[in-house]
Amino acid sequence: MTHWLRNTIKDKLIEWRNDTITSSDIMEWALEEWLPMEDTYEDLEKELIIRGESICRDILELIENIEWNFVTKDDIEILLEYLNTPIGQYMTGNEKLTKHFERINWSTRKEMLRNVPPYTLD
Repeated sequence: MTHWLRNTIKDKLIEWRNDTITSSDIMEWALEEWLPMEDTYEDLEKELIIRGESICRDILELIENIEWNFVTKDDIEILLEYLNTPIGQYMTGNEKLTKHFERINWSTRKEMLRNVPPYTLD
């Protein structure tokens, strides 16, 4: 079981941004390290505990499923911004993230990633 800190995830995203690790590496890291039903989160918002809103959890889910979510290095800055959302303002931060992803032309992104691991799914 891991107690997730925002800085741990920030550090990993910065490694990805700096090409220290690849998209496949960050996905594998999340797959190996994150146990969603067992892990805890520093930023779990207590008033929303029934739904378990946590920015750490949201980002881990996105990168664990990177090949399905088509999250790329182009999204790192918004993910880092999301991680900087003040505790207690989960919904505000989540709305910004959602708007970012709504602006993406998914057909174009999927086509661009068609032959790029780990996005190459059959």
